[in-house]
Amino acid sequence: MDSQTIVAILNELLAAEQSSVLARLNESTVFVSRLSAEASAKVQKMAAAQREHCAWLSESILAQGGSLGPRLQDLTSSDLHFQELHHVMPRLIADREAIIAKYKLAA
Repeated sequence: MDSQTIVAILNELLAAEQSSVLARLNESTVFVSRLSAEASAKVQKMAAAQREHCAWLSESILAQGGSLGPRLQDLTSSDLHFQELHHVMPRLIADREAIIAKYKLAA
């Protein structure tokens, strides 16, 4: 596989990570009740892991001699503000599963 193809795949994965619900959730003001405090801590750990993945992908793209591509943000995630966390979880899970599928396809 040539370097340009690798960079294109890595850029696609990076774009998926950066435009995911998890990334937007981390930037929004989601209501966390006492009942969802434990889930909130897990979501924060997932967000930290995602930021790490983005950094690794960026480093890999640059190491291949590529450049980071432009990003589009998903505007449909603007409704995450002020929702209770448990209402957002099904959407977050579906989004994570879609990203996992992209990684499997890339592999």
